[in-house]
Amino acid sequence: MTAYGAARFNVLISRSNPSITQTILTDYFDSKKIVSFDEIGFKVAFAVEQYDDSRKGKDDPNFVAWTVQLTKNIGKTETVIPLKFHKCTDADYDSFYKPANSYKAMFEVARSRKNLYCIDDGQNVEIFGMGDQSDYQRLDFMLLPCKQQGKICSTSLQQKIEYLGSVDIVVLYNR
Repeated sequence: MTAYGAARFNVLISRSNPSITQTILTDYFDSKKIVSFDEIGFKVAFAVEQYDDSRKGKDDPNFVAWTVQLTKNIGKTETVIPLKFHKCTDADYDSFYKPANSYKAMFEVARSRKNLYCIDDGQNVEIFGMGDQSDYQRLDFMLLPCKQQGKICSTSLQQKIEYLGSVDIVVLYNR
């Protein structure tokens, strides 16, 4: 669902196709089912890129900082579990399922830009619940304004806004 949400957010940001859609998921997990990324072999890569021909990655620590975490809410008590992540390597890309012919070129172009991040293996990433009134655990990717840490991130809010400009959220996942 995170990838679908990211795709719909991208449509919202780019102001394309402002229609309302209904999607029926035939392989939907109900809110009680715990989905382990390791058990189902789920991989995800993510980036924010400039929305122009350059496709420059928007990850300069003087402006922004990525946060990747599991957010768990059990009995109205929220717990945040930070996750480790890294720039995707060739080994990461090789661990994705082979893309269908219709996505092969897009996958290779995204790979060649070297902007994508991958979640470190061995962190027992599991999600469950609906995020409504039930207990849940979700995966969050957040690109946040950086915080001052010595010489890093001495930029103003206006500089951060100008740095980001028009962006595209890129999420690759295997299914």
